[in-house]
Amino acid sequence: MQKKLFKSAFIAFFAFFVIFITGQVPAEANEVEEVAHSHGVVQGSDALDVREGPGDDYDVVGQLDDDTRVELEGQNSDGWYKINADDINEDAYVSEEGLVPVDEPDEEEGYVDASTSVNVREGPGSSYDQVESLSQGESIDLLGEVEGWYKIQLDDVDSTYISGDYVTFTEPLEAAELTETARTHGVVQGSGSLDVREGPGNDYEVVGQLDDETRVELEGQTSDGWYKINADDINEDTYVSEEGFVPVDEPDEEEGYVDASTSVNVREGPGSSYDQVDSIPRGESVDIVGEIDDWYLIQWDDMDEPAYVSGSHITSTEIQEETQAETQDQALTEPEHSHGIVQSSSLNVRSGPGTDYDTIAGLEDYTRVELEGETSDGWYKISGEGLSDEAHVSGDFIVPVDVPSYDEGYVDSDLLNVREGPNTDEARVHQLERNAQVAIVGEIGDWYKLQLADVDGPTYVNADYISEEQTLMSSDRSHGIVQSSHLNVRSGPGTDYDTIAGLDDYTRVELEGETSDGWYKISGEGLSGEAYVSGDFIVPVDVPPYDEGYVDSDLLNVREGPNTDEARVHQLERNEQVAIVGEIGDWYKLQLADVDGPTYVNTDYISEEETLVSPERSHGIVQSSHLNVRSGPGTDYDTIGGLSDYTRVELEGETSDGWYKISGEGFSGEAYVSGDFIVPVDLPEEDIGYVDANVSLNVREGPGTSYDQVSSIPRGEQIDVVGEIDGWYKIQMDDVSGPTYVSASLVSNEEITAPEVKIFIDPGHGGSDSGAAGNGLLEKDVVLDISLQAAEVLEEEYLGVDVMMPRTTDEFIELEDRAAMANDWGADYFVSLHNNAFDGSASGFESFIFDGNVSSTTIEKQEEVHQYIANELDATDRGMKTANFSVLRNTTMPAILLELLFIDNAVDAEMLGSAEGRAELGRITADAIAHAWDIEER
Repeated sequence: MQKKLFKSAFIAFFAFFVIFITGQVPAEANEVEEVAHSHGVVQGSDALDVREGPGDDYDVVGQLDDDTRVELEGQNSDGWYKINADDINEDAYVSEEGLVPVDEPDEEEGYVDASTSVNVREGPGSSYDQVESLSQGESIDLLGEVEGWYKIQLDDVDSTYISGDYVTFTEPLEAAELTETARTHGVVQGSGSLDVREGPGNDYEVVGQLDDETRVELEGQTSDGWYKINADDINEDTYVSEEGFVPVDEPDEEEGYVDASTSVNVREGPGSSYDQVDSIPRGESVDIVGEIDDWYLIQWDDMDEPAYVSGSHITSTEIQEETQAETQDQALTEPEHSHGIVQSSSLNVRSGPGTDYDTIAGLEDYTRVELEGETSDGWYKISGEGLSDEAHVSGDFIVPVDVPSYDEGYVDSDLLNVREGPNTDEARVHQLERNAQVAIVGEIGDWYKLQLADVDGPTYVNADYISEEQTLMSSDRSHGIVQSSHLNVRSGPGTDYDTIAGLDDYTRVELEGETSDGWYKISGEGLSGEAYVSGDFIVPVDVPPYDEGYVDSDLLNVREGPNTDEARVHQLERNEQVAIVGEIGDWYKLQLADVDGPTYVNTDYISEEETLVSPERSHGIVQSSHLNVRSGPGTDYDTIGGLSDYTRVELEGETSDGWYKISGEGFSGEAYVSGDFIVPVDLPEEDIGYVDANVSLNVREGPGTSYDQVSSIPRGEQIDVVGEIDGWYKIQMDDVSGPTYVSASLVSNEEITAPEVKIFIDPGHGGSDSGAAGNGLLEKDVVLDISLQAAEVLEEEYLGVDVMMPRTTDEFIELEDRAAMANDWGADYFVSLHNNAFDGSASGFESFIFDGNVSSTTIEKQEEVHQYIANELDATDRGMKTANFSVLRNTTMPAILLELLFIDNAVDAEMLGSAEGRAELGRITADAIAHAWDIEER
């Protein structure tokens, strides 16, 4: 006993010493060998212990219930299996006792497929004892597969197996009840061939086919639209779908003749209420395939859809008609098809419909020409490149066709029959394999006429089995990674096709499909239409959840293939960033700059999270009616709260993909929001401000004058400031949707008092009253421009001034209304601007005040305004005057009328007629007013 204790202590000390010296436990201390089967199933144990190492001395880390299937990663020499059980522990082992090795079945559920029942045996083979039996159609749970036998789950027996020969994955169908049909027979209609199945449904095997217009006897009908038919020559039990099948009664005669005065109407249904689709001349023979209430369903070659005629106009006796003399000129009738294909090594084209006409050209075999018309004796009038107006060929060497939708196609069937005529009754002359390219020269109904170099004579295939593009098979994975320094992209699946682009190593492209010879059709940035690459240089992958990740392991093995059996080619340390180009099962394909060749790592050891970077600004403003706060940087993380519009939060850090870690009232620990709904800002000095602009402050949709104006705020108005960005305030406005910003330079932290001076500038005349005129100028236009210039200077360059104008456009306003507007507004000063006129000789400026009783302020302001203009304006001073003008008489505040130059004087008109001159007059007027009223400049 003491020796055992000493030995154990020595081993423990030695292990501790190794760990201390090396700094780590060897990564592969317990070698496991590859196992014969991929999975194992727990058997005969209510709960099988899972241990963290291969032996009973290791701790139990979990348990597996009976009949549980787990993936086997290997087996050591002592009979312990290493299993894939990451939900229990990273390293997980179970004893081979109580575990049955199996392969993973194709399906988890199956059904007994035997004549009566199948034997259940206690082992995977017929030599094992029978322990149970299961009835035909019974559902079974499949736990695993062992060499053609399935291990199944039965509640009352431990070891249970059945042969895979008696298991199907399709649930057996119940027998369908038949009801009596309204009519005795049915006719195949509108289908080149109708599948006959051994049961009432598409899941039953096809046992034969019926050609179009075939009539069969009906024995009954199921509730879901299948007919049981009498077709003993095909199979004992035969069913067809009601789609493409018309129920009829058997007609008295198989053939009839049109017995009408001229012709009988052909309709698309059995009654006169159906649309007419054609007509048949008197005496014409028709094939009758069925009868419905005194109407005949007929076989009419000109129509693909059902054709019906009234039985009252059909007789079983051939109609005899008097012959008429043939007309000298042969009339042309419209041909059945629009074009024709030459079927002759050389076909003469003649100037008329007969061999007596001159030969004017020749056509080679398979030439396609347009058919203009057909004579009664079988000649076609044709047109085409290089042919004259009168061009005719014999119909004996022409196959009438319609123009196909494309001239080249690919076989879309594993093996396609080529026939010598356009129906299944014609002899088979050739067969084509899938994706064989064919030249299509014409279309006849549901058939294509082909030109095949290796087949003599006519060749036809069913159009349903030809596609415009080569048939592609679905690839196992959605994308592919280029594994070549330069990979050619071609216009088709082969090296014979043109190179249309090139792809660099590790480019990821979308795989649209795969050809049978290993070429991928691809799509991606810069690629359009038909783009193909060779599969020899493509690694199929799925798109990983993220393209960059971080190593979440102290030391991670990089392998040259996506499994642990592949050689290790590199190792990565914790938190190394890697580029992820694809995903294959539980493995990521990486692009590593310092490793040549393929590189893969297990997905369990790669994390998306990374170190946060400091944000550009300290806070963020929510721009969303409701913004989710999540426990991590992505929509995959749980929602832990919500923020309303304009909430301000502190930004702790930012991820590379645009998520912010935040803090604020009610949040602690890990709280993240998407940067798509956050506007980063700095904290403003104050949250409340006041508009400090002369009249109003422009509100813009971004922090700068280059952004569009979305609103304005009057002077003195209070605003809510939520953040600051480079001299601009982000503000909250309830009546404006979207972002709103104002210049911080025009916002005060203190309340703004009302403007000290109200100036009313009155542009004289307007509308129908043009005022004086001269030198091509009208007084109403000139003084309006001067007034607008003066108002702009006062508002933009002076403080504490408010300006109002009775008109800013060309409109007529009564003089009394102008004075009333100024009085109602409470103007401090009224300034009316005009131009003078005389006989062209007078020039200069003058000012007027009311010639009645006026205040001393009126006189003082006239003197100061007049003298300022006299000093600044290079013009004759005509003096300060008084007059009984209406606007001077009716205003209640100091008022002045300025006559700025003479419009009919050539010298004065030079200034009045130029934009620069009018701008100067506007500025002088504004500065004069500001001087007179002591208004402070900005």
